[in-house]
Amino acid sequence: AGDETICAEAEAWLPHVLTVPTMSAHGSSVHAPHPEVVRRRIEAAMAEAVGRIAAAPIPELPDTWRLDVQFRNSVDAYRASFYPGARLVADDVVRLDTDRWVDVLTALQFW
Repeated sequence: AGDETICAEAEAWLPHVLTVPTMSAHGSSVHAPHPEVVRRRIEAAMAEAVGRIAAAPIPELPDTWRLDVQFRNSVDAYRASFYPGARLVADDVVRLDTDRWVDVLTALQFW
């Protein structure tokens, strides 16, 4: 659930995903249905998703993960390079190579 543009991107990347657009942008304004309407739409999509879960394809995941983060300044990148397994690959870029997706998520929480 989220912005209609984000939902469209998710559907393009994962064709079997169910999304619920909760708002749409119009210039500098946002159109959003009443929260109760959105809640009902989300509940209906969740019920449908649960019913379709057995037929959903499981995407193949890579054996290794690479996270490159470009910082606005080199001092922040240098500090982040002390994260276990991370290293500077440019003055403002830190890289983490790992075989565990959870390591990528954890690093992002610290950076």
